[in-house]
Amino acid sequence: MKKNPTQEIYSLRNSFTIVGLTGRTGAGVSDVAEILSNDFSKIKDIQGLKNDDLNNKKRKYNISYRFAAVNWKIYQLINYKDIILLHILRSESTDLISFLEIQGFFSSQIDKIKRLLLQYSELIANLKSFKTIDENLKKKDAKKLAKFFFGEAFKNLSREFNDILKNEDGFLKRIKTFSEIANNIRKTGICFENSSINDVNIYALAETINRIIKGAKKKNTHIVIDSLRNSLEIMFFKERYSAFYMISVNSDHRRNFLTEKYQNKDLVNNLLEIDEKEYKGKGVSEGHFYLQDVQNCIQKSDIHFNNNPPFEDLEKDLTNEEVRDRAEYYLVGQVIKYAGLILHPGLITPSAQERCMQMAYVAKSNSGCISRQVGAVITDQDFSIKSTGWNDVPKNVTPCLLKSINNLKEGIDKEAYSPYEKDEKKYDFNSEFKTYYADVNGESTKGLNCSYCFKDFQNLIEKKDNQVHTRSLHAEENAMLQISKYGGQPLKKGVLFTTASPCELCSKKARQLEITHIYYIDPYPGISRWHILRDGNQVPEMILFSGAVGKAYHKLYEPVMSYKDELAMLINKRPKKDLKLQLNMENSNN
Repeated sequence: MKKNPTQEIYSLRNSFTIVGLTGRTGAGVSDVAEILSNDFSKIKDIQGLKNDDLNNKKRKYNISYRFAAVNWKIYQLINYKDIILLHILRSESTDLISFLEIQGFFSSQIDKIKRLLLQYSELIANLKSFKTIDENLKKKDAKKLAKFFFGEAFKNLSREFNDILKNEDGFLKRIKTFSEIANNIRKTGICFENSSINDVNIYALAETINRIIKGAKKKNTHIVIDSLRNSLEIMFFKERYSAFYMISVNSDHRRNFLTEKYQNKDLVNNLLEIDEKEYKGKGVSEGHFYLQDVQNCIQKSDIHFNNNPPFEDLEKDLTNEEVRDRAEYYLVGQVIKYAGLILHPGLITPSAQERCMQMAYVAKSNSGCISRQVGAVITDQDFSIKSTGWNDVPKNVTPCLLKSINNLKEGIDKEAYSPYEKDEKKYDFNSEFKTYYADVNGESTKGLNCSYCFKDFQNLIEKKDNQVHTRSLHAEENAMLQISKYGGQPLKKGVLFTTASPCELCSKKARQLEITHIYYIDPYPGISRWHILRDGNQVPEMILFSGAVGKAYHKLYEPVMSYKDELAMLINKRPKKDLKLQLNMENSNN
């Protein structure tokens, strides 16, 4: 069948895309995966066309909906736990059984696993016949691996394997077991070994996913990965595929969703406790890059889904069923919108909120903080930008990124350091610093500037965790100060956008300035939201951001060609000037 010119132009987008998903437990990540991996007919009725009281927001949605109805792509699902299972099945069965015993699974469960392995012995032998399942796997073998992975036999094995482990009160054990095995593989390359670190294996699981994608890739291939929870694996796919989009799903109603799903308060509490550990990824800051760090994954995402249904009253006592129904309705609309933009950039224009958050996202790159970069934008009530800020040291002070351990030790570039840092006669800091970093030199950093975090080292000396020692102004604080410094414009009824969310101190300043709305990507772990920002009356509305930022903002909203020219090709109608020229030529011939 002859292709339409526009089909050829958009063929790359229409033939191959990868969507990675991330988010905290219970946020709705698997719900998005299910929506993408289903036919449009199964989801179209959840949130249909907007026909009443149309405004531009609703018109944009209708355009996205109509496009999706004609061009919807069904995504093949790569479940991360199935990738882990591939590695488990390639290990010795005796090692697996020993590991399960150590994890505390019941003997009845272990006996069932033994029988399952025996039942699928031929399938497992087929999997073990691959010499490797990483980047070194040859192209023809990658196709065989993909066929194996997406085959019904492996799907059945995976379902039965997981059902056995989660039965008999083993649900939490299964989650912890798969998490530990994943950490082991990223750390050592071996499922049941964690005694040594080999950084080469950080991408072991990502490479297996990549081999399956390569093997499955053909004329019309769309993949969704549920879910990536290690930020380095996200960068792995970003570096390899221009057609890769990372989506984070965020929600403040996770406890409600989990309670409805499991109907067990203790189980939900335990799940959220595991989630808190995986979210913070504290071991990552200590150099254990193989661990899960969901917070960083959210920060590295291109597109953010808000799974907070727009309740009229956040304090309203909604039943779990009502929460779920409204969440599903709300989530599907976002999937339809961005699935369309992925296939056809420029289908609609960005929202005012996306435009402002994109500015905040760009601003954070200016931060000289070596821990975390945050950007903020303040607008008036009509989203006209009044100020931009990022977390950084005060003016005329050297940011941590530009400081050097070796320079401080050797007394070089003295203006970059405070008397407290460099005067070893008056203060203990310098002598403690030289002792602690005695073995650090230019060779150990492989050419990188070896900067350091003053706050972390001062807390190390004091044996405390005091945030007051940070040298930087927060991004929100900086944006507020820029207005008083350069303009003095009133911020009453203003809107704050932040790529994180405001801490207690910045929240108090936002209240004093009478900011009415705060858009954020990742919630601050403290009590600012439920104390500072909810105390008293006329409280600002906290809104979980939904939209695209970073490179994805440009990839989704920058049209491949002029929309007018595209329509001209589609409906076979030329511009008026060409029509006039044609009529003149016809008249002259007559």
